[in-house]
Amino acid sequence: MKTMIVTTHDLILAGLYGEKIILLYKGMIRAAGDVEKVLKKDLVKEVYEIDVEEIYVNNRKILIPINMK
Repeated sequence: MKTMIVTTHDLILAGLYGEKIILLYKGMIRAAGDVEKVLKKDLVKEVYEIDVEEIYVNNRKILIPINMK
């Protein structure tokens, strides 16, 4: 097993390829752990100030922005 650390603002990539993720907000860790536990609608709205729709692709949860400012 190899480990890779990636930074991204792309929720789709994070959901598709991440296993463990860290969600930062104002320079602090807001949530960390499995994708399913971290990529929650309420947390994403708080951090990114956008609404998202949850969908599953190949049994992986991804969030699609539905109204960006």
